[in-house]
Amino acid sequence: MAENDARDAQRASAQRVSPRTLERTMSDTVPLQSRTEEGGYLLGAALIATLAALFATGWLVGVPSGPQPIGLGPVLLGFGYLVLGITFWASYLVPHKSFLFRGLRKFSMGFPGLPEPKMTLFMVFMCFLVGGFVLVEGLGFQLR
Repeated sequence: MAENDARDAQRASAQRVSPRTLERTMSDTVPLQSRTEEGGYLLGAALIATLAALFATGWLVGVPSGPQPIGLGPVLLGFGYLVLGITFWASYLVPHKSFLFRGLRKFSMGFPGLPEPKMTLFMVFMCFLVGGFVLVEGLGFQLR
């Protein structure tokens, strides 16, 4: 009889938790608000204002013409592209946090050829590439 009790105890400890039990346990611990899409109006408005201020100031200051444009305009435009790349990256990682992130993700998935969320990473790469080159050129480093 003692052997049967020991076997039953070993079986009970060796049994795994069923996926349904785990799902119920996790759904009880995760608040309902974090599982739904958030409005994120303040975050979206702040990012839009930051991007608009960087690009507008860069265009108002102007980009000097010539073989190597050095100045404040290209530097601000480069920062604008880098911030846009970071915003695309955030839209890939946490699209539920803001309406802007969901919109950017939908925009990047709308291109033909790769209609999936990984297209957002391509947009991140392009913004970082263009922003990095514009910023470096604006600071006076010659890349050619």
